[in-house]
Amino acid sequence: MKNLLFLILLASVNPAHSQEATKRINAGTFQHGDIICSTTGRHFDGQLSTSSKAFEESMFAVYNQNSANRTDQTFLQNTVGEVKFSAKNGNVQKGDYITSSDIAGTGMKATQSGMVIGIALENSTDATTLLKIRICPTWIKL
Repeated sequence: MKNLLFLILLASVNPAHSQEATKRINAGTFQHGDIICSTTGRHFDGQLSTSSKAFEESMFAVYNQNSANRTDQTFLQNTVGEVKFSAKNGNVQKGDYITSSDIAGTGMKATQSGMVIGIALENSTDATTLLKIRICPTWIKL
């Protein structure tokens, strides 16, 4: 697998503090909407994988691929994007928190306190689909 050039887009709540970093990352197995985790706890070292358990503590971004241009691939954070979603924890309503699930790279409705990847911007009753969310990785208390 060859390394591809990606942009890791990082932005704080205050756009004046946003920053961009370019990083070479081998992401041949990532798919559009995957929840991305750091395998070492440091996202800039390039050791990334898809989430693989519920409330994954090292999740930090969602993989986005512009289908029109295979080289335009980014990791989204603090913006609006689509995440793979499963209704494993029930249907989601706009405003519900979304966390990782035990399905690789896929989110689900958060039903307990823990790490979340974002907030749903739409309702969904589909078993597996892409869900529009506000990507804002954080720990929440429910």
